[in-house]
Amino acid sequence: MSGNKNRVWEATTVVIILLLSVYSTGCTSGEKKADEETVSPDTLTTVESDTGAQMEEIPSEAPSETKDTVENEMMPPPEKQDLAPGTAHILIDVKEITKAQNGKLMLKGTASEVYGYGSATPPIGSGQQMVVDCTTYFRNTDQYDAAEMSQKSLAIIISAQETPQVQGQESGMRWSMVRILSVN
Repeated sequence: MSGNKNRVWEATTVVIILLLSVYSTGCTSGEKKADEETVSPDTLTTVESDTGAQMEEIPSEAPSETKDTVENEMMPPPEKQDLAPGTAHILIDVKEITKAQNGKLMLKGTASEVYGYGSATPPIGSGQQMVVDCTTYFRNTDQYDAAEMSQKSLAIIISAQETPQVQGQESGMRWSMVRILSVN
C-alpha cells in the first residue's frame, strides 16, 4: 500500500513542477522577445523626400552580424509535441546501439536536452546517461537504419515503463523508443 502512496506522491510532485515551469514561462510575456529587432540611431540614414524635407530611413538590412547568423549555427527549436502520459521528447547524443544477448537493440547515450514531458513521466536530467530499448521501433520502420545512428544526435520520443521489483533489487525505470523525429 505504501508503494502506491509513493507513486501518487511522485506523480503529484511531477505535475506541480510542470505547472510551476509553465506558469513561470508564461509570466515573461512582458519581456522583449528574441525575434524582435531594435534599430539604434547610428544605423539610421538621412534621406531627402520629394518635398525637400529630410527624413530618417530604417535600413532594410541589419548590420553585418545579425541574429540569423547566430541562430543558423544552432539546432532549430523542435516543434511542440503533444505527449502521451509517461512519454518525453528529448535530444539524445547517441554513443552506440548494440544488440544485447537477448536480441534487443539498446541505444546508449546522453540526454542533452529535454523538450517536454507527458503527464506522470519521471524527470530526465540534462546530461543524464540513458539506455533506451529501440528494438520495436527499428523492427517496425524502414525509415532509419539502427547501424547508422551511432555518434549522432536524435530528437526522439521515449516512453517510460516501470520495471517490476525483483527479490534483492529495487524497481526501476526502463525507457523505450517510440519515434525518431529528426537526426543530426
